[in-house]
Amino acid sequence: MKQMRKKWLLPILAFAIAIGGAFATNIESTESAVPIGYATLQKPCDTQVSCSTIPNPVCRAPGGQQAWGKNNPTDGHCPNLLFMP
Repeated sequence: MKQMRKKWLLPILAFAIAIGGAFATNIESTESAVPIGYATLQKPCDTQVSCSTIPNPVCRAPGGQQAWGKNNPTDGHCPNLLFMP
């Protein structure tokens, strides 16, 4: 009888450990789209520049103006500090 119990108990335990390990190591992806910075040339936030949120030198447009990020893509102002990618 003990031999019979080992035959079905071991696969069940292995399966339970595998499921537990899968849930324990499930990490949400933190990757996001590259933030877009906006420089002010003609009007506020009119020139798009690819930037980053990782601290580096500040993000700048090709003309040298500092680029800022928006809280919401429809906002008309750009308060967020962004960095070079």
